[in-house]
Amino acid sequence: MEPADSTFGRRHPVERRTFMAMVAGGFLAAPLAAEAQSIRKVAFLCTTWCSSLPNLISTQDQAFMKALGQAGFPGGRNLDFDMAGANVVGYERLPDAVRRLVNRKPDVILAFGNAAARAARRATTSIPIVMVLVADPVEDGLVSSLSRPGGNMTGLAIPYEQLVAKLIQLVKEINPTVAHVAVIWTSELELAGPRLERVATAIRGLSVQLHPVEVHDSRDVEKAFATLTVARPDALLLPELSALSALLRKEITTFALKRRLPTIAADRLLVSSGGLMSYGPYLVDVYERAAIYTAKVLRGVQPTDLPVEEPTRFELIISGITAKALGLTIPSSLLARADEVIE
Repeated sequence: MEPADSTFGRRHPVERRTFMAMVAGGFLAAPLAAEAQSIRKVAFLCTTWCSSLPNLISTQDQAFMKALGQAGFPGGRNLDFDMAGANVVGYERLPDAVRRLVNRKPDVILAFGNAAARAARRATTSIPIVMVLVADPVEDGLVSSLSRPGGNMTGLAIPYEQLVAKLIQLVKEINPTVAHVAVIWTSELELAGPRLERVATAIRGLSVQLHPVEVHDSRDVEKAFATLTVARPDALLLPELSALSALLRKEITTFALKRRLPTIAADRLLVSSGGLMSYGPYLVDVYERAAIYTAKVLRGVQPTDLPVEEPTRFELIISGITAKALGLTIPSSLLARADEVIE
């Protein structure tokens, strides 16, 4: 039997408090460590504005966060949003931006637009990539097919040829005599060659001739305007949701108004800058779907097992103010189909 005064199996009160604190600390540290380990990093990559996260200024960002919450990440819980590659101005900065992102080891990269998606794909074959608003990713070599993308990329695509054809159809509804349409583009978006040929095929039967005008950056804009002045097109088309159109919106619409040239774009912001009309994917839906893809990837689903989706909802925005300035009458049938008319 243990002697009454033995200290075997006993601890001094101070030692006991220290020991219990260590035990309690261990129990508390375990979940905290697990919580820290469960933090996942979501990186954004784009050539121009694509997100105001985590400030949630735009309705798109709010839709993204709401969909993330419904998918199991309420309020972005356990997520770290890496914005180092967001709102990158210009294509020349993309390689450096994506290199920084990859070095920071995100769990998923959201790449907005073709240029960002290509840069991300070149930078990593292991980090999952969710592409957003990418035109014709199969033809662009980003995925093997829409149903079986293969590799480390999936996400949301735009059927480019069909979108361009729809834009031109809308212009001709306003003015059936339109026959010569100028297209502002940049080689960074690889519209030249095969893509331009596919667009020409898509609009066959619309009695429209395309006149591509290349602009690499803002320094080329005056040269482009001089070309357009000589060519005298019936309408001006900006089919890309690109850094180029974002940087030059006001300059393009100001020039077009002076030349009484209708402008139509896939970017709704061109209308608020003075353009005539826009038709493109409903961005709230696009961001919601991007959040769902992101959540699935974070839960371990491989991109190759997630088919690429195309938009199911598009929105038509018309500026009545610009129409009046151009002396155009918008058909009532077209106004009735518009999601928004700016007066």
